[in-house]
Amino acid sequence: MAMEYTGMGSARHRLWGFLAVLCSTAAWASATEWHVDATAPGGGDGSVSAPFQYIQDGIDNAQPGDVVHVHGGTYSESLTTVRSGSATTPITVSAWADDTVWVSKNSRVLSLQHQHIIVDGINFDGQFTGDDGMVRFHDGSDYSTLRRSEIANAGDHQLWIDADDVLIEDVYVHHAISNYGPLIDAHNIHVTDASSVTIRRTQAAFATGDILHFERDAYPTYDILVEDCDFGIALLDVNTNGVIAGTAITDNVIDIQNSTIDPNAFKEALTIRRCHLYGSFASRSVKGEALDLKHRWRDVHIEGNLLYDNTLAIQMRAPSTDYLIANNLIFGNTQAFEFEDGVGGIEIASNTIYGHAIIQSHTGVLPGLLEWKNNIFLQAEEGEWLGTYDHNLFWLVPASWPASMGNIEADPDLADPNALNFRLAFDSPAVDAGIEVTSVTIDLEGVLRPQGQAYDLGAYERTPGDADNDGDIDLEDVGALVQAIDGPALSNPPVGSSPAGPSDLDGDGDVDLVDFDLLARNFTGPS
Repeated sequence: MAMEYTGMGSARHRLWGFLAVLCSTAAWASATEWHVDATAPGGGDGSVSAPFQYIQDGIDNAQPGDVVHVHGGTYSESLTTVRSGSATTPITVSAWADDTVWVSKNSRVLSLQHQHIIVDGINFDGQFTGDDGMVRFHDGSDYSTLRRSEIANAGDHQLWIDADDVLIEDVYVHHAISNYGPLIDAHNIHVTDASSVTIRRTQAAFATGDILHFERDAYPTYDILVEDCDFGIALLDVNTNGVIAGTAITDNVIDIQNSTIDPNAFKEALTIRRCHLYGSFASRSVKGEALDLKHRWRDVHIEGNLLYDNTLAIQMRAPSTDYLIANNLIFGNTQAFEFEDGVGGIEIASNTIYGHAIIQSHTGVLPGLLEWKNNIFLQAEEGEWLGTYDHNLFWLVPASWPASMGNIEADPDLADPNALNFRLAFDSPAVDAGIEVTSVTIDLEGVLRPQGQAYDLGAYERTPGDADNDGDIDLEDVGALVQAIDGPALSNPPVGSSPAGPSDLDGDGDVDLVDFDLLARNFTGPS
């Protein structure tokens, strides 16, 4: 009897699930598509034949599941949401087809105050308004999305995020220029007490504050992901809001702050990966740090980024802790690392660190637990060696680096560092010279580690058979192997044979059919 009851319960649950799907489908089926056209006469009903003249009319009328289609043109409005959508029936405001849409006004131009809102393909111009956050996700606008948008011309903070579960994707944010001049905090992107925020494939530039800034005393803040972004410092490109072109205006690329007073107010779980974070030589009269990591942050992952042309690449300040800095290319900065006030709990692994005046230094108390593993240090004029070092490579750097724990001094034989190709040549001493690091299982490009007998040093894991050092196994590599092949496989290769070249994938001293088979297995496509 009990089994029959259980079966009936399962059937009932399946019935309710089926009805829920039907209701959801019905809701989508009954959703309304509203149309807005700036050139339309007033009095329209929002249909395709009689569109609204103003976007706000579409927003006012849209119910959960509805879509507001905005046709091309410039709209002088300040937009504010009036109701929430839901997880299955969001309210969407989007540009019609491939139309170009601008909302332009000297005020806050978009105020998101409700949940489950999607804004897609709409551009915003604040005309250098002094309103704080010309595009703003207010507290309560959770589960909302802004994508495929350009946000231009603010006199204060530009994109303000004060909500949870927010997605910013494929957005270009530029010219947050305070008329009070350089280094007056007007940030491109300003984050306060927010969680589960993703900023993806976003470009930001030209701010008299920071490119991306986290508010000092706003918490809790946690679970922040910044990936595949392009954030850069440059001299102001044109005369803007009273500031002269050519002025050095920006403070830092990414500045994360927290309370200096409350000892329990930690922010946590920040990941920055696959981003370009850079300055310019001309703008170095400004502070110009790529990553200014201040105060109480923990569980921070800095992975697979390019940090270059900054005054300082990475600054860390106690009592932040639990940092992983891995698979980054850190090159051409004045200084690579600065450790302040005894910061500790930092693992720095599998980075290529090249071409600095100062490799690292500290202020205040010496750093605590600071571990360096599988890094390449190349070309630095001066600096300290702080922390412990395990299986790193040093070349043309200040003396006194630790000569134990598998560390080596050798030319890493990079492919072409002058052309910014930091991959390893096939016979580089950095190949198979590392140790396993459980927190680092792939390289900068997502290649699994190790590819050979052990981890390679630096940001790149060498792919066997990559004869031209471009990171792919392609037709050029097949051609190189064909030219180098010298017969079928040797049944008994000489003991201690050295690789015959980059096409000798099995390292047995000759290029043969076994190597061709291995190359075919790794083939990624044409050039």
